[in-house]
Amino acid sequence: MGSFKGLAPIAAWMLRISMGIITYTWYFNQFLKFSFNSVYYFLIAGYVLFTVLLLAGGFSRNNTLTVLSALVLFGLSVTMMFINGFSVDVLMKHFTPAAIAVYFIARGNNG
Repeated sequence: MGSFKGLAPIAAWMLRISMGIITYTWYFNQFLKFSFNSVYYFLIAGYVLFTVLLLAGGFSRNNTLTVLSALVLFGLSVTMMFINGFSVDVLMKHFTPAAIAVYFIARGNNG
């Protein structure tokens, strides 16, 4: 049985929405606390900002915004893995966003 290539754009949008849900669930409440004296806060703020840019990049014909946002999100995910340690809980929390980011680094808006 062959693959359904027509579903690729829907899958790409589902990944973007998943990234938004992950970011909202895990980081948005911490982002709203405005704790500027912590480096971790700036990582979270970057996570929220670049997730929004990843979503916005889906509406652009150009791949640049999507790829750059995904590249930064991948870097932030890896950084948070190093900061929080490599326990199973940390890997479960940060590996999925990193995998989504790698997908958009590789494919851009091409689904």
